[in-house]
Amino acid sequence: LRRFYFFTSDMNFINSLHFDKSDEDYRGRAWLRHLLNASRFYITMKLIATQRDLIENWYDEESVFDDLDICMRLIDCLSPLNTLSFQLVLQEPVVYRISLRQRKIHVGPRESKNQPVQPKSPLAQARSAMKGNKQSPRLYEPPAPTSPPP
Repeated sequence: LRRFYFFTSDMNFINSLHFDKSDEDYRGRAWLRHLLNASRFYITMKLIATQRDLIENWYDEESVFDDLDICMRLIDCLSPLNTLSFQLVLQEPVVYRISLRQRKIHVGPRESKNQPVQPKSPLAQARSAMKGNKQSPRLYEPPAPTSPPP
C-alpha cells in the first residue's frame, strides 16, 4: 500500500505542474527527475512493470515492457540509481524554443508585454552571484577533518 501511496502522490505532483499543450513531453521528464530526486525510480519502475493494467495501453507489442522477464532484468540493472543522491531542478522559469523558419534560437524566461518577467530562481541567483568567481560553487561542504581519538 505504501508503494501505491507514493505512486499516487508522485503523479499528483507532476499533474500539478503547468505545461503548455505543446510542451507535454516535459511532463515525462519532470516525472523522471522527481523520481530520481526522491530515490523512488527503481520502486516505481518495478511497480509499473508488475501492474500490467497501468501500462498496457502505452507500450508497443514488441517493446521491453511486453516481456516481464526482460523488463525486470532491465529495471534491476537500474536499481543502483536509488543509492545515488540526485538534486535535479524541477521547476525552472526557462523555456527553450528553437525556430528553424526564423533561423533564431530563443532561450530565456517567458516574457509577455502584459506580464512581468518571473523573478530568478534561487539556483539562478546563486549562479549570478558566483559569476565573477572563477571557482565552481560547491553544493556540499564536507565537515572539517578531526583528529582520531587516542
